[in-house]
Amino acid sequence: MSGKSFININGIRIKVSNIKNYGVSSRIDQIEVDVETNMLEDSVNLLTLLSIGGKAFPNIKKKDKKVKYLYLTTYQKDNYTWDEDEINIEKVLSELDNI
Repeated sequence: MSGKSFININGIRIKVSNIKNYGVSSRIDQIEVDVETNMLEDSVNLLTLLSIGGKAFPNIKKKDKKVKYLYLTTYQKDNYTWDEDEINIEKVLSELDNI
């Protein structure tokens, strides 16, 4: 036991004695990515889309991205999640383990 009363995770202070459960999981998010194409291909795609009444966004595609996150639940039924790009999950997990 470290004797800490609160833990601060990315600006959110949580009373240690209120923590019921925590862990790490992952999910799949769809992100938009630019796709390189040549000008002739873009022009053909644009004209084809416009001729059939579609919207023209020829260089944007969706891609799946696996996102790791830390979750924490309190006895007051508060549920928190932090993505791997918001916090250092391993560091926070180690801090939680040592409380």
